[in-house]
Amino acid sequence: MGQITKNNKRVLESSDTYSEKALTGLFDKYTFAKYLSELIDSKHIKIKDIIQFSNISKTYISDLRDMSQNKQPGRNKLLDLALGIHADMDETNHLLRLAGYHELDSRGSTPDRIMIWGLSHKKTALEIREVICENGHTEFALNTDDE
Repeated sequence: MGQITKNNKRVLESSDTYSEKALTGLFDKYTFAKYLSELIDSKHIKIKDIIQFSNISKTYISDLRDMSQNKQPGRNKLLDLALGIHADMDETNHLLRLAGYHELDSRGSTPDRIMIWGLSHKKTALEIREVICENGHTEFALNTDDE
């Protein structure tokens, strides 16, 4: 168990009332937004391309990158975003940690296992997404409706 986890456990056990403010190492909107923005910029990927390769709207991406917002994406939404920006294993795990989630885990959910397999075998984001969908996780299916 890591130091942050031990500290949080002690805080929870000794507190008379629950307050997330007393917990450390959880979602830090500033660090998350900064890393996400830097990651997107370093990949030279356009927002329209992220939208095309994920189920995330332009507004939601902007909110996630805006440090004044307090948007914490759900874990699957974050995995969807990682696929959309073509993040590698380390980048995906770092995003997950910054958002307060556990890293990709081979003992975890099917999408986790498929992402580990796909990223390890240099599969494209679309190939990984296709295998995830074939294994019953249709929330990762791209919207192909022409509007």
